[in-house]
Amino acid sequence: MKKYLSCIVVILLITLSCTKEAVYEPDTVKPVIKVFYPLDNPAIDQGYPLCMKVLITDNRSLVDVWLQIDDGHGFKKTYPVTGRSIEIIEKYTAPQNVHGQLSAWFYATDDTGNMSAEEIRFVMNN
Repeated sequence: MKKYLSCIVVILLITLSCTKEAVYEPDTVKPVIKVFYPLDNPAIDQGYPLCMKVLITDNRSLVDVWLQIDDGHGFKKTYPVTGRSIEIIEKYTAPQNVHGQLSAWFYATDDTGNMSAEEIRFVMNN
């Protein structure tokens, strides 16, 4: 009986020591947005697409990823994300009569609200 009692005590002590509250540090690391192309402020002729490739990563988990382009027409595209990274290859063709210097912005938010943005500048020719 003493043998069983000491085994029960040991099991209880092990169980109690494993149930301590874990201490987590808050996530303050923003997602990283790496642009592969374009890199050099390209000039795009009307009717041709701007080709973009980006890799977005986070140390824990991405929640929202989207692209906005300041073309005067409210272009916005969201991407479904699960996990810690997403590779995006996007082709954007500007509407007729859009010309001049434009910016495409990729945004990313992680599961704790940290947000990053990266700009891609380009010129639309007539």
